[in-house]
Amino acid sequence: MWVGDAHMVAISKAAAAMPVVRIAPLTVGMIVATAVVAGGVFVVVTAVVIVLVVVVVVVVVVTVAVVVLAVAIAIVVAVLLVAVVTVAVLVVLVGIVTEGPIAWELETEAGTVSVVVAVSGAPLL
Repeated sequence: MWVGDAHMVAISKAAAAMPVVRIAPLTVGMIVATAVVAGGVFVVVTAVVIVLVVVVVVVVVVTVAVVVLAVAIAIVVAVLLVAVVTVAVLVVLVGIVTEGPIAWELETEAGTVSVVVAVSGAPLL
């Protein structure tokens, strides 16, 4: 017999003396169920995180769009207001230059109030 054979025989005898550990089918089922549940929880958590990230991105994009739209509307309103005031001033100035004094009569409960906007005297042109 070879030296290696004797060694193998000793290992075999030691292995035979060791108690056999058996895993019950229920234990295997619990291990599989735990793995499935853990995997499912991971998938659910991942899906929730993805949904939350998408919601946050959509909210941010919509908020930025609303702010940009509000600023654009404010700019348009400001430009229109400046244009209306400019036209009104030009109309008054042209009227003063070509027609002379311009008067408005305002009806109030206390009576009529006249407002004159002009340089006194005849038309300039």
